[in-house]
Amino acid sequence: MPTDSHQIFKATYSGIPVYEMIVKGVAVMRRRSDSWLNATQILKVAGFDKPQRTRVLEREVQKGEHEKVQGGYGKYQGTWIPLSRGLELAKQYNCEPQLRPIIDFQPAAKSPPPAPKHIVAASSVKKGKPIPPDAIIVDDSDIDMIHNSDSDISRSPTPSLQSSSSRSPSPVQHSPPARRRASPKRKVPRRAAAAAAREPTSDGETSAVNGTGKPRPYGDQILEYFISDSNQVPPILMNPPADFDPNMPIDDEAHTALHWACAMGRVRVVKYLLQTGADIFKVNKTGQTALMRSVMFANNYDVRKFPELYEMLHRSTLNIDNFNRTVFHHIVDVAMTKGKAHAARYYLETVLERLADYPRELADIINFQDEDGETALTMAARCRSKRLVKILIDHGADPKIANRDGKSTEDYILEDERFQASPVVSNRALSMSLRDAQPGASISTYALGSAGGPEKSALRYSSAAQRASTRCVADMASMLDSLATSYDRELRDKDRDLNQAHALLANIQAEILESQRTVGSLRASAQGVEEIVAVQHQLQGELNAKVARSAGLGWQKWLTDEEKREADVRSAGNGVLVPPLRLVTGEDGVQRAEQEDIDDMIALHSNIPTDPAALQQECEALRQELSQRRERRVQLMHEYVRARVEAGTEGRMQEYKMLLADGMGGRTLMLNEPGAENDEILRFLEQLMEAEEPSSGAPSYQAGQIATGR
Repeated sequence: MPTDSHQIFKATYSGIPVYEMIVKGVAVMRRRSDSWLNATQILKVAGFDKPQRTRVLEREVQKGEHEKVQGGYGKYQGTWIPLSRGLELAKQYNCEPQLRPIIDFQPAAKSPPPAPKHIVAASSVKKGKPIPPDAIIVDDSDIDMIHNSDSDISRSPTPSLQSSSSRSPSPVQHSPPARRRASPKRKVPRRAAAAAAREPTSDGETSAVNGTGKPRPYGDQILEYFISDSNQVPPILMNPPADFDPNMPIDDEAHTALHWACAMGRVRVVKYLLQTGADIFKVNKTGQTALMRSVMFANNYDVRKFPELYEMLHRSTLNIDNFNRTVFHHIVDVAMTKGKAHAARYYLETVLERLADYPRELADIINFQDEDGETALTMAARCRSKRLVKILIDHGADPKIANRDGKSTEDYILEDERFQASPVVSNRALSMSLRDAQPGASISTYALGSAGGPEKSALRYSSAAQRASTRCVADMASMLDSLATSYDRELRDKDRDLNQAHALLANIQAEILESQRTVGSLRASAQGVEEIVAVQHQLQGELNAKVARSAGLGWQKWLTDEEKREADVRSAGNGVLVPPLRLVTGEDGVQRAEQEDIDDMIALHSNIPTDPAALQQECEALRQELSQRRERRVQLMHEYVRARVEAGTEGRMQEYKMLLADGMGGRTLMLNEPGAENDEILRFLEQLMEAEEPSSGAPSYQAGQIATGR
């Protein structure tokens, strides 16, 4: 790549003559015919990567006047805009100084030198047999005549084999090239002119044989067929050799022969390739299938062969490319190109008609979002294609799905309606129509309506003044009528919006009143809640105090009993802790003398230290232990109260006890008293159950199982 300089070159890409300048390693072009600039190249100079360039082009550039070129030589592809808009874009993204030389360039008598790419290309071609010098000298006008066979942009020109665009391979034109006027002084052979107009590959393969005279590889032969104007299918496709691979890439973008055939609408070639084993799921470097390539150009629409082609490729409909785009994304993308909306509608109706029998799969693929969150429907709404939007919605597309910008199809439709209804747009459209209109009436027919009836305009000294005055009167009347119509339309829209706002306000006020009534009723029902809570706290405090007093009395009783017990033991042992003898009646009714167990008293008095310091330390430890046990006693007391509350009323518990006592022969139940004979009660219940069990061998319940609740 040449270094950056202010040198302006001339070149011809895809039959279009341009001026070219290298800026930051980017070839910036300006068309010679209308001075339009390539906006894509300007954004490259500004430092934007491909996703950023795509967003800027869609949001800012493509909303105005532009021309999108997708086919042809790779460097020429992109979005072309007028010179003034290109200058604004360069100023906006701070690259105006670098682009000033090509923007301000004025053609002089001396033509600029050829672009460096032509020099490199001329030296990169491998030489075969010597060719006469007059057969390879072709100027720019000769190359233009070879390329410009059709001016319709919907038919993409011949692709460059060095194209870096994801759109390659581009289909070539079906019509034969325009014949140029023969010159008796110099004749250019057809093969030499085509080789000079075409960009050579990196290997320099531009002829049927290489430098050694050996046959070219199969891929090069097939590619040569596609980029030529020949309609004759090459023998290699009709009778493929044994080592022919139909799925091999034939260009730098990893396109196969099936990709090229589908993009160019060559249905017959597609059939030959499928018969030789071509894979319809084979993708190029960007993950595009042959079906996606077939809908990216208008060739299949021109030959009206897409239904037949889709029947052979429909199994790859659910595939997505590396940018998460489906075939529907690519169809709508075609509609964004000028003059190709009909082709997009033709492709879309064909695919949807075929998928109508598979509603579930259609719903999944038609609402699929690409990397930018765009669905086919949001893209159609953004390019203001009402027909495509209606077709997609009729077949289940969701208009509420939003892209990464947070806009859905409904948002784009509303923006378009507001834009169309604005007076600025109406006046602009009116001015365009007035500018393009031709006066069709004579001077005497223009008149103004007044209160006194029609009146002829005053005569002028010159016919030019008379013509200008009458035309201005008619134009002003038409513009005022358009302004009044726009004002009425906007006023009706405002009235409709105001009525909707009033209806919404009434609904909100009704909801507020209902909420206020609900709040009032809740407050009325909650008036006695605070008093009830206060009473509850008071009763709970009284209950805690009562339980505390009861527990305190029990503690005092236990302490008194222990002191009396110790006094009795000392009295019996003359002041010494000696186990006294007690008379105990055995099970046989005989009374025996047994010593009372006073080990706890002996342990208590034997561990009392004699040293005052140790005694003080022991007392301190006992105080701490006593404090902890008091806190534990209070905690257990609260748990006891809570358990009693949750257990139910005391009356119901007493009824259960009486029921069990009656069933046990009048025994007294003391389940809640310490030392109750629970084991005796359980044994009694077990005996009753065993006595009532049938002799069928049913399992008996053991006392341990009853005791554990199993």
